[in-house]
Amino acid sequence: MRQLLLDTARDRFATHGYAGVSTRTIAADAAASETLIFNYFGNKAGLFEAAVLEPFGHFVQEFVDRFEGQPGNLEEETRFYVKGMYELFRRQRK
Repeated sequence: MRQLLLDTARDRFATHGYAGVSTRTIAADAAASETLIFNYFGNKAGLFEAAVLEPFGHFVQEFVDRFEGQPGNLEEETRFYVKGMYELFRRQRK
């Protein structure tokens, strides 16, 4: 159910923006109770963070960890970053 709420929230935020959607609407779309959102995420901001910001933060950290302290190949690093960002955004658009 948590993943369904995240997916539903991500879709709604992408379509209507943060201010344009309520937790009640997200819960209804996911066939869940609004209370469940608050149990999992605390509030709307927590849901937004988990649905939208955390995946981006994980990717950026993975990128930093991969290339930190290495004299890297700029082309390889750029390709990894662009491909990774593309895949992240593609997954988020489901």
